[in-house]
Amino acid sequence: MNVNVYPAVSCVASLYTGVRLPISTSTNIEDVADNARIGEPANFKAIQGCMGAYFGRGSPELVRRGLNPAVDCLGYVKAVGGPSRVKYVPTLTGIIDSGIYLALFNTLLDKLGKSGVELTPETVHALVRFMRLMVFWESLHKYDDVPWLIDGKLYYKLLNCDECLSQGNCLNNSSYAALFCKIDEESIKRWREEFLYSAIITKAIAGVEVRGIEPKQLGIVFKKAYTIASNYAKKFITPSDSAKIYSTFRTTDSEIKDNPLFKTMEDIHRVLDTIVGEATIYLISKLVGNLMSSLSKPLTNATVNSEGK
Repeated sequence: MNVNVYPAVSCVASLYTGVRLPISTSTNIEDVADNARIGEPANFKAIQGCMGAYFGRGSPELVRRGLNPAVDCLGYVKAVGGPSRVKYVPTLTGIIDSGIYLALFNTLLDKLGKSGVELTPETVHALVRFMRLMVFWESLHKYDDVPWLIDGKLYYKLLNCDECLSQGNCLNNSSYAALFCKIDEESIKRWREEFLYSAIITKAIAGVEVRGIEPKQLGIVFKKAYTIASNYAKKFITPSDSAKIYSTFRTTDSEIKDNPLFKTMEDIHRVLDTIVGEATIYLISKLVGNLMSSLSKPLTNATVNSEGK
């Protein structure tokens, strides 16, 4: 494991799915985007350009250091042979974990580093694997909406929405029925899509083989893993935003906009929110440190049974 692995995997995922990396860069990324061919294995030159543009790691040696463990050890990337050169395709696990890594990269890693955590490649890998559980749980939680999908399909049948929407025959041309059918149709479509990608993510993280996923669908999985992990990481950084309610009152109610009491309370809550956030980062840094320390300790006599097993 080394610091080049996740940048390399992220670039392979981006080039293969056509999803641009959510990282600010001063480099012109049009050349990188031009190298992206959705569904086509990424070549070494394209990966090199991407790593240079987004991560400042564009030398051939750094790219090789990132790709070799990703292919040989972690199962993040597959090397596919060509007539003249090797190209690279992301695995589903690589898609999910690179999305999680980018979420941590954009939110949490910098703050942990400033708090004193030594962000070794092993530490980052442990954080990515920990965040997998959050992504798994959030995706699994989507199935709470299955009863609503069943309700929606039932009402769609009862109101004969297929005929209603295709022929305009909605309960004696009732505009309300037409509107309901249209909303129901969109809801069913949204739920189906949510369940599809939730199933893909939960199965992949649980170690169940998933087949037949198209490159564009992998791009959606990539973005969903990033979004879920980002939301959780942001909660770690800012667990509360108690000042928001005062800010909302002051911006929506002209009578209290300039009220000194509300302004003072908003300022006080912002300070308190900052303190809580700093305390949270401190505790997370301690947690990460203890986790890595425990993983590095060898087994002792206290951890084996009486038979030495």
